[in-house]
Formats: sequence, structure tokens, C-alpha cells
Amino acid sequence: PWSPWHFEPGQRFAFGLTLFAQALNLFPYLVVAMPLMGQAGLGLSMEENGGRRGRFALRRVDAVNPLTGQTAPVMGEGQTMVHMPESPVTARDVETAAKAMAERLGAGSRVWLRFWTPTRIVDKERLAHRPWLGPIFRRLLERLDALRGEFAAAPPVADRERLTALADGVRLAQDFTQWLDLQSGSRRLGRVTPVGGFIGVASYQADAETWQALLPYLVWGQEAHVGKSATKGDGWYEVGIDNGG
Repeated sequence: PWSPWHFEPGQRFAFGLTLFAQALNLFPYLVVAMPLMGQAGLGLSMEENGGRRGRFALRRVDAVNPLTGQTAPVMGEGQTMVHMPESPVTARDVETAAKAMAERLGAGSRVWLRFWTPTRIVDKERLAHRPWLGPIFRRLLERLDALRGEFAAAPPVADRERLTALADGVRLAQDFTQWLDLQSGSRRLGRVTPVGGFIGVASYQADAETWQALLPYLVWGQEAHVGKSATKGDGWYEVGIDNGG
């Protein structure tokens, strides 16, 4: 079962940040802002912190391409100079990763999704409490279309009806997810909004042709996130293959 993270004084932790297209130009400003965020505090207020939120100091920054494994230091330990990241995830990386997964598929293979952060999916105006692939995939295409239009002036994903029909036909084989009820406060709006969703692992079964069609988009989704509050970190998942061995 999920439990809140608790960091002891001096304990190190890492977090990720994904930037798209020309937004990368803002990266140096983000690095400057992170120490200020550390001084302001992170997480819940705690008695042992004198009623304050936990504070942190930025030690190092790495650029990581999760599909190739390429890692390059952007700001090393004890350094103040920041280099621009040079390990972008490209369409070729996604194509290569999806092809490698498809080649591993066998007769009894399953594709699994591990939802690292709460994933909140609304389908046909109803909140989905289980990780059915059809609703997830529809929201994923919407997310990818928005990114394509905003940053690449590209048209929507082609062959949408066929792809969503394939996703609807995928069977949810195992569901080891749980639901988390969480809220996010907004000082600007003066209210809280729900950002809870399911986390954990779910596995799916379909024929090889279905996975060959869907996997490239599912791989993209690892980087783009899916569902509500994706820009806040919700909907972060990982995709993999289970050959039953």
C-alpha cells in the first residue's frame, strides 16, 4: 500500500522535470528558482520543523533521456555554472523503444503500466476508478494532440478511430492499483481541486498487432503524462512487457 514519503534531515531525494520544445529555453530560470523553492519549503508543515514545511538545497542537476539511458551533468556537485540539457527524447527514440518492446512480445505476453503518480481519468463525463486502457488511451491522444499543436504546429494524431477501437478491445488482465484521494490548493483561485487518482500496476492482454499499433503512443505517454493535472505531475506512468517468466 502507498504511504507518504518522509525524508530525514540530510537525506537526499531526486525529482524530475520535463520541458517541451522551446520551453527548454526557460531552463536556466528554473534552476535559479529551485533554491528559492527549497527555502520556501516543500510538503506538509510538521511539528518537528517548527510548524514549517521541509526545506531543501539543490546539489546537482542531470539531463536524463529515460529511453536511451543517456545522462549528462547540467550542474555538477558544488558548481554554480549551468549547462543547457542536450539529451532530448526524440521521435526516433520512441520508435526504437516501441519496436524493441514489440519484438519481445510472445504468445502469453502482457503489457503492464506502472502508475507512479495519481492518474485521474475522466471518460464520457465520468471519473474512471479503474485503469481501463480505452479511457486512458483516449485521454493520452488528447494530451499528445495538445502538445503537437502547441509546440510543433502539427495536426492531430491520424487514424484515431482505429486506435481507440483497438485500445477499447484490450483486456485488463490484472489490476494492482489503488485509489488515492488528494487535493491541490490554489492561492490564486482561493480553493482546492481534486488531483487524486489510481497508482500502482495494471497488466493488459491483446494480440501482437494491437500492441504494435498502440505501443508508440504509450511510450510517448511516459514522457507526456496522461489525464487531469498532468502539468502538476499527475499521470506519470511507465510501460513494460511481462513475458510470464
